[in-house]
Amino acid sequence: MENFDVKNFFFENDYVLFDTTTFPLIYLKFKIEDPDRKQFDAYMECMDKVFLKDIYFVVLIELNGSEYLKAAFRREIAEWHIEHHDHMEKHCKGEAYISHSPEQRTMMSVILDSYPLPNPVLVTDTLEKAMNWLEGRV
Repeated sequence: MENFDVKNFFFENDYVLFDTTTFPLIYLKFKIEDPDRKQFDAYMECMDKVFLKDIYFVVLIELNGSEYLKAAFRREIAEWHIEHHDHMEKHCKGEAYISHSPEQRTMMSVILDSYPLPNPVLVTDTLEKAMNWLEGRV
């Protein structure tokens, strides 16, 4: 991992697309709602590789059913956010979630209101709104 270039990283499997080639914008697109253990672990490895560097960034996340993760996977993500709360608070300057489903946006808003992330968050329905909000945050 010594030669890892966080500003030029691209990973894709059946669960997620993870792209930093437009750094400081980090782009994630969730493609299926029920990943297997191998797909999910690969995603979590990307989280560690990219988000735990001593750099500032913003995140754009396109959702497609990812809120329906198995409970065990949701717990792992929550534990990751708890463990790395201070780092994310300092380095992540904003996360924008895009969903075309009003129900999904409502569910994400409720979840994020109940369990807030340490950085600014937007839940919206269009790429344009998300990009306008993220612009200038880094």
